[in-house]
Amino acid sequence: MLFVCIAGSTYCQDKTSVLFDSDSHRLTPFQTEKIDVLLQQAEGGQCSISLSGHTDSDASDDYNIALSERRVSVVSDYIQARHPKLAIEKTAFFGEDRPIANNSNIETKSLNRRVEITLSCTSDKSNKEVLQSVWPSLEALAPSPKSFQFDGPAGGTFDLSNGAKIYVAPNQLKGRINLDVYECTDKKAALAYGLTTQSNRTGEGLISAGMYRIRFTRRGRLVPNLTSNDVKIFVPVDRDDFKTFVSVPNGPYTGWDLENSQTRENNPEDLFVPWAAMGAICGGVWGEYRCRFFWCGIRSFFSPRRRKSTKTERVASVMRSSQYDNFYELYGENLKPTFNSKRELANFIAKNRPDEVLAKLAELVPNIQDQAFHILNMPSYSWVNCDRFSGRRNLTNLTVSAALDANADARLYFDKEFCVMAAQKVDKKKIRFDRIPLGEAVTLVIIKKVNDVLMMSRSSFKVGENPSIDFKPIKSKELEEAI
Repeated sequence: MLFVCIAGSTYCQDKTSVLFDSDSHRLTPFQTEKIDVLLQQAEGGQCSISLSGHTDSDASDDYNIALSERRVSVVSDYIQARHPKLAIEKTAFFGEDRPIANNSNIETKSLNRRVEITLSCTSDKSNKEVLQSVWPSLEALAPSPKSFQFDGPAGGTFDLSNGAKIYVAPNQLKGRINLDVYECTDKKAALAYGLTTQSNRTGEGLISAGMYRIRFTRRGRLVPNLTSNDVKIFVPVDRDDFKTFVSVPNGPYTGWDLENSQTRENNPEDLFVPWAAMGAICGGVWGEYRCRFFWCGIRSFFSPRRRKSTKTERVASVMRSSQYDNFYELYGENLKPTFNSKRELANFIAKNRPDEVLAKLAELVPNIQDQAFHILNMPSYSWVNCDRFSGRRNLTNLTVSAALDANADARLYFDKEFCVMAAQKVDKKKIRFDRIPLGEAVTLVIIKKVNDVLMMSRSSFKVGENPSIDFKPIKSKELEEAI
Protein backbone atom coordinates (compact mmCIF):
# COMPACT_ATOMS: atom_id res chain seq x y z
CA MET A 1 0.00 0.00 0.00
CA LEU A 2 1.15 3.54 -0.71
CA PHE A 3 -0.12 6.92 0.40
CA VAL A 4 -1.56 9.04 -2.38
CA CYS A 5 -0.66 12.70 -1.68
CA ILE A 6 -2.07 15.76 -3.37
CA ALA A 7 0.77 17.66 -5.10
CA GLY A 8 1.88 20.73 -3.20
CA SER A 9 -0.24 19.70 -0.21
CA THR A 10 0.37 17.99 3.14
CA TYR A 11 -2.79 15.85 2.77
CA CYS A 12 -2.35 12.15 2.03
CA GLN A 13 -4.86 9.30 1.74
CA ASP A 14 -4.82 5.48 1.47
CA LYS A 15 -7.51 2.80 1.29
CA THR A 16 -7.89 -0.92 1.79
CA SER A 17 -10.82 -3.37 1.82
CA VAL A 18 -11.42 -6.06 4.47
CA LEU A 19 -13.31 -9.04 2.99
CA PHE A 20 -15.83 -11.37 4.69
CA ASP A 21 -17.32 -14.75 4.05
CA SER A 22 -20.91 -14.98 2.83
CA ASP A 23 -23.44 -13.89 5.46
CA SER A 24 -20.61 -13.34 8.00
CA HIS A 25 -19.13 -10.46 9.96
CA ARG A 26 -16.17 -12.38 11.43
CA LEU A 27 -12.66 -11.00 10.89
CA THR A 28 -10.03 -13.53 9.85
CA PRO A 29 -6.34 -13.19 10.83
CA PHE A 30 -5.44 -12.36 7.25
CA GLN A 31 -7.92 -9.47 7.19
CA THR A 32 -6.78 -8.08 10.56
CA GLU A 33 -3.21 -8.10 9.23
CA LYS A 34 -4.36 -5.94 6.33
CA ILE A 35 -5.85 -3.48 8.81
CA ASP A 36 -2.60 -3.32 10.82
CA VAL A 37 -0.45 -2.78 7.73
CA LEU A 38 -2.63 0.15 6.63
CA LEU A 39 -2.77 1.84 10.01
CA GLN A 40 0.96 1.57 10.63
CA GLN A 41 1.29 4.38 8.08
CA ALA A 42 -0.53 6.66 10.48
CA GLU A 43 2.34 6.74 13.00
CA GLY A 44 3.71 10.26 13.58
CA GLY A 45 0.88 12.03 11.79
CA GLN A 46 -2.57 13.45 12.42
CA CYS A 47 -4.92 10.90 10.85
CA SER A 48 -8.57 9.98 10.74
CA ILE A 49 -10.45 6.90 9.56
CA SER A 50 -13.64 6.43 7.57
CA LEU A 51 -15.44 3.04 7.37
CA SER A 52 -18.09 1.95 4.87
CA GLY A 53 -19.82 -1.48 4.98
CA HIS A 54 -20.99 -3.44 1.91
CA THR A 55 -22.57 -6.80 1.01
CA ASP A 56 -23.37 -8.90 -2.00
CA SER A 57 -26.96 -9.17 -3.32
CA ASP A 58 -27.95 -12.55 -1.84
CA ALA A 59 -30.44 -11.29 0.78
CA SER A 60 -33.02 -8.53 1.11
CA ASP A 61 -32.07 -4.88 1.22
CA ASP A 62 -32.90 -4.48 4.91
CA TYR A 63 -30.94 -7.57 5.87
CA ASN A 64 -27.92 -6.47 3.86
CA ILE A 65 -27.97 -2.98 5.42
CA ALA A 66 -27.93 -4.58 8.88
CA LEU A 67 -25.17 -7.01 7.86
CA SER A 68 -23.02 -4.19 6.51
CA GLU A 69 -23.49 -2.34 9.81
CA ARG A 70 -22.33 -5.43 11.80
CA ARG A 71 -19.26 -5.69 9.58
CA VAL A 72 -18.38 -2.02 10.16
CA SER A 73 -18.88 -2.51 13.91
CA VAL A 74 -16.48 -5.45 14.14
CA VAL A 75 -13.81 -3.54 12.18
CA SER A 76 -14.34 -0.46 14.36
CA ASP A 77 -13.97 -2.51 17.55
CA TYR A 78 -10.72 -4.01 16.28
CA ILE A 79 -9.25 -0.63 15.37
CA GLN A 80 -10.19 0.93 18.71
CA ALA A 81 -8.62 -1.99 20.56
CA ARG A 82 -5.39 -2.18 18.57
CA HIS A 83 -4.96 1.45 17.47
CA PRO A 84 -6.63 3.54 20.18
CA LYS A 85 -4.93 6.82 19.15
CA LEU A 86 -6.70 6.85 15.82
CA ALA A 87 -10.15 8.39 15.55
CA ILE A 88 -12.93 6.92 13.46
CA GLU A 89 -14.66 10.02 12.19
CA LYS A 90 -17.18 8.59 9.76
CA THR A 91 -19.09 5.33 9.25
CA ALA A 92 -21.59 4.37 6.52
CA PHE A 93 -23.65 1.26 5.72
CA PHE A 94 -24.58 0.73 2.07
CA GLY A 95 -25.67 -2.92 1.95
CA GLU A 96 -25.71 -4.08 -1.67
CA ASP A 97 -26.10 -0.60 -3.20
CA ARG A 98 -22.43 -0.02 -4.19
CA PRO A 99 -20.96 -3.18 -5.68
CA ILE A 100 -17.49 -3.15 -7.20
CA ALA A 101 -17.86 -6.55 -8.93
CA ASN A 102 -20.51 -8.57 -10.75
CA ASN A 103 -22.91 -10.14 -8.23
CA SER A 104 -24.06 -12.77 -10.77
CA ASN A 105 -20.59 -14.33 -10.81
CA ILE A 106 -19.90 -16.51 -7.76
CA GLU A 107 -16.16 -15.84 -7.96
CA THR A 108 -16.28 -12.06 -8.22
CA LYS A 109 -19.23 -11.37 -5.91
CA SER A 110 -16.97 -12.10 -2.89
CA LEU A 111 -15.28 -8.71 -3.51
CA ASN A 112 -18.55 -7.00 -2.65
CA ARG A 113 -18.61 -8.50 0.87
CA ARG A 114 -16.32 -5.90 2.34
CA VAL A 115 -15.60 -2.97 4.65
CA GLU A 116 -13.66 -0.16 2.99
CA ILE A 117 -11.19 1.58 5.31
CA THR A 118 -10.03 5.05 4.25
CA LEU A 119 -7.04 6.51 6.11
CA SER A 120 -6.58 10.28 5.71
CA CYS A 121 -3.51 11.93 7.21
CA THR A 122 -2.03 15.37 7.53
CA SER A 123 1.66 15.16 8.36
CA ASP A 124 2.62 17.01 11.54
CA LYS A 125 6.02 17.89 10.06
CA SER A 126 4.70 19.21 6.77
CA ASN A 127 1.58 20.85 8.08
CA LYS A 128 3.52 23.25 10.26
CA GLU A 129 5.45 25.93 8.43
CA VAL A 130 8.97 25.87 9.78
CA LEU A 131 11.01 28.91 8.74
CA GLN A 132 14.64 28.03 8.09
CA SER A 133 17.59 30.32 7.44
CA VAL A 134 17.94 31.63 3.89
CA TRP A 135 21.42 33.03 4.56
CA PRO A 136 23.44 29.94 3.52
CA SER A 137 21.61 29.98 0.18
CA LEU A 138 22.32 33.69 -0.31
CA GLU A 139 25.96 33.43 0.76
CA ALA A 140 26.49 30.75 -1.88
CA LEU A 141 25.80 33.43 -4.51
CA ALA A 142 28.62 35.70 -3.33
CA PRO A 143 31.06 36.55 -6.15
CA SER A 144 34.65 35.46 -5.81
CA PRO A 145 36.96 38.18 -4.49
CA LYS A 146 39.57 39.80 -6.71
CA SER A 147 42.93 38.27 -5.75
CA PHE A 148 46.37 39.80 -6.14
CA GLN A 149 49.81 38.42 -5.26
CA PHE A 150 52.74 40.75 -4.63
CA ASP A 151 55.92 41.19 -2.63
CA GLY A 152 54.93 42.86 0.63
CA PRO A 153 57.85 45.32 0.86
CA ALA A 154 57.12 46.60 -2.65
CA GLY A 155 53.44 47.34 -2.10
CA GLY A 156 51.53 48.29 -5.22
CA THR A 157 48.39 49.60 -6.90
CA PHE A 158 45.87 47.15 -8.34
CA ASP A 159 42.81 47.55 -10.55
CA LEU A 160 39.34 46.77 -9.17
CA SER A 161 35.93 46.82 -10.85
CA ASN A 162 34.31 49.93 -12.35
CA GLY A 163 37.53 51.93 -12.47
CA ALA A 164 38.34 51.66 -8.75
CA LYS A 165 41.91 50.99 -7.60
CA ILE A 166 43.44 49.73 -4.36
CA TYR A 167 46.80 51.01 -3.12
CA VAL A 168 49.02 49.18 -0.62
CA ALA A 169 51.87 51.24 0.85
CA PRO A 170 55.41 49.85 0.51
CA ASN A 171 57.44 48.55 3.46
CA GLN A 172 54.37 47.67 5.52
CA LEU A 173 54.18 43.94 4.82
CA LYS A 174 56.79 41.20 4.76
CA GLY A 175 57.12 38.26 2.41
CA ARG A 176 54.87 37.16 -0.43
CA ILE A 177 51.36 38.51 0.15
CA ASN A 178 47.96 37.44 -1.16
CA LEU A 179 45.36 40.21 -1.19
CA ASP A 180 41.64 39.39 -1.54
CA VAL A 181 39.27 42.29 -2.20
CA TYR A 182 35.54 41.66 -1.78
CA GLU A 183 33.57 44.17 -3.83
CA CYS A 184 29.91 45.10 -3.67
CA THR A 185 29.15 47.45 -6.52
CA ASP A 186 25.67 46.26 -7.50
CA LYS A 187 22.44 44.99 -5.95
CA LYS A 188 23.11 41.33 -6.74
CA ALA A 189 26.28 41.41 -4.65
CA ALA A 190 24.40 43.22 -1.86
CA LEU A 191 21.83 40.41 -1.88
CA ALA A 192 24.52 37.76 -1.46
CA TYR A 193 26.60 39.58 1.16
CA GLY A 194 23.62 40.67 3.30
CA LEU A 195 24.53 44.34 2.81
CA THR A 196 22.37 47.43 2.87
CA THR A 197 23.16 51.05 2.07
CA GLN A 198 21.56 52.36 5.20
CA SER A 199 22.61 54.70 8.00
CA ASN A 200 22.61 52.92 11.32
CA ARG A 201 21.98 56.20 13.18
CA THR A 202 19.16 57.68 11.11
CA GLY A 203 17.75 54.64 9.28
CA GLU A 204 17.97 56.69 6.10
CA GLY A 205 18.64 54.96 2.79
CA LEU A 206 22.07 55.98 1.49
CA ILE A 207 23.30 55.92 -2.11
CA SER A 208 26.47 53.89 -2.52
CA ALA A 209 29.33 54.08 -4.98
CA GLY A 210 30.76 50.79 -3.70
CA MET A 211 31.38 48.70 -0.58
CA TYR A 212 34.66 46.89 0.03
CA ARG A 213 36.30 44.44 2.40
CA ILE A 214 39.91 43.21 2.27
CA ARG A 215 41.97 40.24 3.50
CA PHE A 216 45.76 39.96 3.56
CA THR A 217 47.20 36.47 3.93
CA ARG A 218 50.74 35.13 3.94
CA ARG A 219 51.25 31.39 3.50
CA GLY A 220 47.55 30.88 4.13
CA ARG A 221 47.53 32.76 7.44
CA LEU A 222 45.78 36.07 8.06
CA VAL A 223 48.11 39.07 8.32
CA PRO A 224 47.34 41.49 11.20
CA ASN A 225 45.44 44.62 10.24
CA LEU A 226 47.39 47.52 8.84
CA THR A 227 47.09 51.10 10.05
CA SER A 228 45.10 53.86 8.39
CA ASN A 229 46.59 55.20 5.12
CA ASP A 230 48.56 51.99 4.55
CA VAL A 231 45.73 50.75 2.32
CA LYS A 232 43.50 53.02 0.26
CA ILE A 233 40.75 52.32 -2.22
CA PHE A 234 40.13 55.02 -4.82
CA VAL A 235 36.43 54.87 -5.71
CA PRO A 236 35.24 56.73 -8.84
CA VAL A 237 32.52 59.28 -7.99
CA ASP A 238 30.53 61.84 -9.93
CA ARG A 239 29.94 64.35 -7.14
CA ASP A 240 31.68 65.72 -4.06
CA ASP A 241 29.34 64.69 -1.21
CA PHE A 242 30.35 61.06 -0.76
CA LYS A 243 31.61 60.02 2.66
CA THR A 244 33.36 57.08 4.27
CA PHE A 245 31.11 54.85 6.34
CA VAL A 246 32.27 51.95 8.50
CA SER A 247 30.18 48.84 9.08
CA VAL A 248 28.05 48.30 12.18
CA PRO A 249 25.69 45.37 12.91
CA ASN A 250 22.06 45.82 11.91
CA GLY A 251 20.41 42.51 12.81
CA PRO A 252 21.30 39.96 10.13
CA TYR A 253 22.46 42.79 7.87
CA THR A 254 25.31 45.29 7.77
CA GLY A 255 24.49 48.94 8.43
CA TRP A 256 26.73 51.99 8.32
CA ASP A 257 27.91 54.85 10.49
CA LEU A 258 30.23 57.75 9.73
CA GLU A 259 33.89 57.01 10.44
CA ASN A 260 35.18 58.84 13.53
CA SER A 261 32.48 61.47 13.22
CA GLN A 262 29.08 62.29 14.61
CA THR A 263 28.27 64.86 11.93
CA ARG A 264 27.50 64.88 8.23
CA GLU A 265 30.35 67.26 7.39
CA ASN A 266 32.51 66.22 4.43
CA ASN A 267 36.21 65.54 4.85
CA PRO A 268 37.76 67.42 1.91
CA GLU A 269 40.85 65.20 1.99
CA ASP A 270 38.69 62.20 1.01
CA LEU A 271 37.82 63.76 -2.36
CA PHE A 272 40.57 63.58 -4.93
CA VAL A 273 40.25 65.23 -8.36
CA PRO A 274 43.57 64.39 -10.10
CA TRP A 275 43.52 67.04 -12.83
CA ALA A 276 42.62 69.86 -10.47
CA ALA A 277 45.08 68.63 -7.85
CA MET A 278 48.02 68.54 -10.25
CA GLY A 279 47.08 71.90 -11.69
CA ALA A 280 47.13 73.38 -8.19
CA ILE A 281 50.48 71.73 -7.38
CA CYS A 282 52.15 72.93 -10.56
CA GLY A 283 50.73 76.43 -10.30
CA GLY A 284 51.60 76.66 -6.63
CA VAL A 285 55.22 75.59 -7.13
CA TRP A 286 55.83 78.02 -9.95
CA GLY A 287 53.97 80.83 -8.23
CA GLU A 288 55.82 80.40 -4.93
CA TYR A 289 59.36 80.09 -6.23
CA ARG A 290 59.44 82.23 -9.38
CA CYS A 291 61.15 85.63 -9.34
CA ARG A 292 58.62 88.44 -9.34
CA PHE A 293 61.13 91.25 -10.01
CA PHE A 294 63.41 91.95 -12.96
CA TRP A 295 66.74 91.96 -11.08
CA CYS A 296 65.79 88.71 -9.26
CA GLY A 297 65.39 87.02 -12.61
CA ILE A 298 68.70 88.39 -13.90
CA ARG A 299 70.52 87.23 -10.79
CA SER A 300 69.00 83.72 -11.01
CA PHE A 301 69.97 83.51 -14.69
CA PHE A 302 73.65 84.17 -13.91
CA SER A 303 73.73 82.10 -10.67
CA PRO A 304 73.73 78.29 -11.14
CA ARG A 305 73.72 77.85 -7.36
CA ARG A 306 70.56 79.92 -7.03
CA ARG A 307 68.89 78.06 -9.91
CA LYS A 308 69.79 74.72 -8.28
CA SER A 309 68.50 75.89 -4.91
CA THR A 310 65.21 77.01 -6.43
CA LYS A 311 64.73 73.68 -8.22
CA THR A 312 65.49 71.77 -5.01
CA GLU A 313 62.91 73.82 -3.13
CA ARG A 314 60.34 73.18 -5.85
CA VAL A 315 60.96 69.40 -5.76
CA ALA A 316 60.68 69.39 -1.96
CA SER A 317 57.45 71.36 -2.13
CA VAL A 318 55.95 68.84 -4.58
CA MET A 319 57.08 65.87 -2.51
CA ARG A 320 55.48 67.32 0.64
CA SER A 321 52.03 67.47 -0.94
CA SER A 322 49.53 64.79 0.17
CA GLN A 323 47.66 65.35 -3.10
CA TYR A 324 50.86 64.48 -4.96
CA ASP A 325 51.07 61.28 -2.89
CA ASN A 326 47.54 60.41 -3.95
CA PHE A 327 48.35 61.09 -7.58
CA TYR A 328 51.39 58.85 -7.70
CA GLU A 329 49.71 56.10 -5.68
CA LEU A 330 46.86 56.11 -8.16
CA TYR A 331 48.74 56.47 -11.43
CA GLY A 332 52.30 55.31 -10.71
CA GLU A 333 51.99 52.35 -13.06
CA ASN A 334 50.55 54.54 -15.84
CA LEU A 335 53.54 56.88 -15.61
CA LYS A 336 56.17 54.19 -16.15
CA PRO A 337 58.59 54.04 -17.92
CA THR A 338 58.49 57.81 -18.48
CA PHE A 339 58.68 58.44 -14.73
CA ASN A 340 59.86 55.50 -12.65
CA SER A 341 59.66 57.18 -9.24
CA LYS A 342 57.86 59.95 -7.39
CA ARG A 343 61.03 62.04 -7.29
CA GLU A 344 61.57 61.67 -11.02
CA LEU A 345 58.10 63.08 -11.70
CA ALA A 346 58.65 65.81 -9.08
CA ASN A 347 61.85 66.85 -10.89
CA PHE A 348 59.90 67.12 -14.13
CA ILE A 349 57.28 69.30 -12.43
CA ALA A 350 59.97 71.53 -10.94
CA LYS A 351 61.73 72.06 -14.30
CA ASN A 352 58.74 72.67 -16.59
CA ARG A 353 55.91 75.11 -16.88
CA PRO A 354 52.48 73.99 -15.56
CA ASP A 355 50.95 73.74 -19.04
CA GLU A 356 53.81 71.49 -20.20
CA VAL A 357 53.42 69.23 -17.15
CA LEU A 358 49.67 68.90 -17.55
CA ALA A 359 50.00 68.15 -21.27
CA LYS A 360 52.42 65.32 -20.47
CA LEU A 361 50.16 63.89 -17.78
CA ALA A 362 47.17 63.97 -20.13
CA GLU A 363 49.27 62.02 -22.62
CA LEU A 364 50.21 59.34 -20.08
CA VAL A 365 46.85 59.00 -18.26
CA PRO A 366 43.84 58.77 -20.60
CA ASN A 367 40.74 60.75 -19.56
CA ILE A 368 42.46 62.19 -16.51
CA GLN A 369 40.56 65.47 -16.91
CA ASP A 370 37.23 63.66 -16.29
CA GLN A 371 38.19 61.58 -13.26
CA ALA A 372 37.32 62.08 -9.58
CA PHE A 373 37.68 59.69 -6.66
CA HIS A 374 36.59 59.29 -3.10
CA ILE A 375 39.39 57.80 -1.01
CA LEU A 376 38.49 55.00 1.40
CA ASN A 377 41.10 54.29 4.06
CA MET A 378 41.00 50.58 4.98
CA PRO A 379 42.40 50.22 8.51
CA SER A 380 40.59 46.96 9.28
CA TYR A 381 39.11 43.85 7.71
CA SER A 382 35.52 45.07 8.11
CA TRP A 383 33.33 46.34 5.29
CA VAL A 384 33.83 50.00 4.37
CA ASN A 385 31.35 51.94 2.25
CA CYS A 386 31.54 54.95 -0.06
CA ASP A 387 28.09 56.42 0.50
CA ARG A 388 26.21 59.67 0.38
CA PHE A 389 22.96 60.89 1.91
CA SER A 390 20.15 61.22 -0.61
CA GLY A 391 18.98 64.52 0.82
CA ARG A 392 15.32 63.70 0.22
CA ARG A 393 12.81 65.30 2.55
CA ASN A 394 9.41 63.79 1.65
CA LEU A 395 9.83 60.53 3.57
CA THR A 396 7.26 57.99 4.71
CA ASN A 397 7.00 54.54 6.31
CA LEU A 398 6.03 51.33 4.55
CA THR A 399 4.29 48.47 6.40
CA VAL A 400 3.71 45.10 4.73
CA SER A 401 1.75 42.15 6.12
CA ALA A 402 4.06 39.12 6.10
CA ALA A 403 4.94 36.50 8.71
CA LEU A 404 8.75 36.43 8.93
CA ASP A 405 11.61 36.18 11.39
CA ALA A 406 15.38 36.70 11.32
CA ASN A 407 15.80 33.59 9.17
CA ALA A 408 14.15 35.37 6.23
CA ASP A 409 15.45 38.20 4.05
CA ALA A 410 13.31 41.27 3.34
CA ARG A 411 14.97 44.16 1.52
CA LEU A 412 13.85 47.12 -0.54
CA TYR A 413 15.85 47.81 -3.72
CA PHE A 414 15.66 51.22 -5.37
CA ASP A 415 15.26 50.98 -9.14
CA LYS A 416 17.29 54.01 -10.25
CA GLU A 417 20.11 54.17 -7.68
CA PHE A 418 22.33 51.80 -5.74
CA CYS A 419 20.26 52.02 -2.57
CA VAL A 420 19.22 48.96 -0.55
CA MET A 421 17.23 49.10 2.68
CA ALA A 422 16.39 46.46 5.27
CA ALA A 423 13.22 46.49 7.32
CA GLN A 424 13.41 48.27 10.68
CA LYS A 425 10.89 45.84 12.16
CA VAL A 426 10.21 42.20 11.35
CA ASP A 427 7.80 40.00 13.31
CA LYS A 428 5.27 37.23 12.77
CA LYS A 429 2.66 39.64 11.47
CA LYS A 430 4.33 42.44 9.52
CA ILE A 431 7.51 44.09 8.32
CA ARG A 432 8.13 47.84 8.39
CA PHE A 433 10.50 50.07 6.43
CA ASP A 434 11.10 53.60 7.75
CA ARG A 435 12.10 56.85 6.04
CA ILE A 436 11.35 55.83 2.44
CA PRO A 437 11.17 58.61 -0.20
CA LEU A 438 7.55 58.99 -1.26
CA GLY A 439 6.94 58.22 -4.94
CA GLU A 440 10.28 56.42 -5.42
CA ALA A 441 10.26 53.38 -7.74
CA VAL A 442 11.35 50.38 -5.68
CA THR A 443 11.27 46.58 -5.67
CA LEU A 444 10.43 44.66 -2.51
CA VAL A 445 12.09 41.25 -2.44
CA ILE A 446 11.26 38.82 0.38
CA ILE A 447 13.00 35.45 0.49
CA LYS A 448 12.18 32.77 3.02
CA LYS A 449 12.81 29.06 3.37
CA VAL A 450 9.87 26.92 4.50
CA ASN A 451 10.28 23.20 5.13
CA ASP A 452 13.42 23.06 2.94
CA VAL A 453 11.76 24.97 0.08
CA LEU A 454 13.01 28.44 -0.93
CA MET A 455 10.13 30.87 -1.48
CA MET A 456 10.29 34.37 -2.92
CA SER A 457 7.92 37.29 -3.28
CA ARG A 458 8.96 40.09 -5.64
CA SER A 459 6.88 43.23 -6.09
CA SER A 460 7.77 46.43 -8.00
CA PHE A 461 5.82 49.56 -7.08
CA LYS A 462 6.10 53.23 -6.18
CA VAL A 463 6.35 54.17 -2.51
CA GLY A 464 2.86 55.19 -1.44
CA GLU A 465 1.27 52.25 -3.25
CA ASN A 466 0.61 48.86 -1.66
CA PRO A 467 2.98 46.09 -2.78
CA SER A 468 1.55 42.65 -3.53
CA ILE A 469 2.90 39.68 -1.55
CA ASP A 470 2.86 36.42 -3.51
CA PHE A 471 5.34 33.74 -2.49
CA LYS A 472 6.39 31.21 -5.10
CA PRO A 473 8.97 28.41 -4.95
CA ILE A 474 12.34 29.34 -6.42
CA LYS A 475 15.54 27.43 -7.09
CA SER A 476 18.80 28.59 -5.51
CA LYS A 477 20.34 29.35 -8.90
CA GLU A 478 17.40 31.62 -9.73
CA LEU A 479 17.95 33.89 -6.71
CA GLU A 480 20.41 36.10 -8.60
CA GLU A 481 17.65 37.01 -11.02
CA ALA A 482 15.48 38.23 -8.17
CA ILE A 483 17.09 41.68 -8.30
